Amino acid sequence: MGLALGASLFASCSSNLPKATYVHHPDGRGVQAIDDVVVEMKEQFIHDCYAPVLEREVPDTRCQTELFQLLERRYHMNYKKVHVDMASDDLFFRDVDQRIRVMVRTDPEVRQLVKANFRSQEELLQYYKSLYGFNPITSQN
Repeated sequence: MGLALGASLFASCSSNLPKATYVHHPDGRGVQAIDDVVVEMKEQFIHDCYAPVLEREVPDTRCQTELFQLLERRYHMNYKKVHVDMASDDLFFRDVDQRIRVMVRTDPEVRQLVKANFRSQEELLQYYKSLYGFNPITSQN
C-alpha cells in the first residue's frame, strides 16, 4: 500500500513538472544549435534543480541552494509552483545567457545566424525565454 501511494505521488508530481521539448519557430528566427543547448540544459535543470526544490527537499547542490534562496528571499517559505517557475526563469536563463554568449563567440555559423535574426544579445535571450521559459505567463510551451 505504501509503495503504491509513493508511486502515485511521484507520478502526480512528475506530471506537474515542466517539459524540456523543442519548440517551433514560426518566424524562422530560431537557431538549431541554441535550441539544442537550451533543451539539454532545461532537462538537466528540471531534474537536478527544479524538481527537488518544488518538492521542498533539502538543497544539496549549488543550483538547488541558489533557487531555494531566491525563493526564500522573494516569497519566504510560502512559495508555490508558480513562484518556482518565475525564479527558475531568472536562474536558468542566467546560465543560458552565458552559454549562448560563448557559442556566439566561438561558433561562426551560430554568430552569423544570431546577427541575421537578432539586434542584440538581450533580444535573443528574451526570444528564447519566451519560448523555453518556466513561467507560464511568458512561456509559449
